[in-house]
Amino acid sequence: MSWHPPKYYKGDVVLWHDGLDASARSFVALVTECGKDGLVDLYVIPTSAYNGFPKSGVRHAEDPNKHAIHNQDDGVWSETERAKLQYVAKEKVR
Repeated sequence: MSWHPPKYYKGDVVLWHDGLDASARSFVALVTECGKDGLVDLYVIPTSAYNGFPKSGVRHAEDPNKHAIHNQDDGVWSETERAKLQYVAKEKVR
């Protein structure tokens, strides 16, 4: 079975991880563009320690091809805990 990325849309809130896995430090980010194969462009929200910054072509944390990225600094994205809970609740209703 092949891996399929979660469905996300422009304007959705996700987590951007500073590294190649979801255990790395995370920051709140907005999806600014959605590409194919789960690639998204993000704008990482400013924090007290960092200014905001854009990231392009970010792969999902569970994407088996995430190691194909050019630079580990590109990071990966994942769903927020709220989005995961909403997904589980929808699946239970089905």
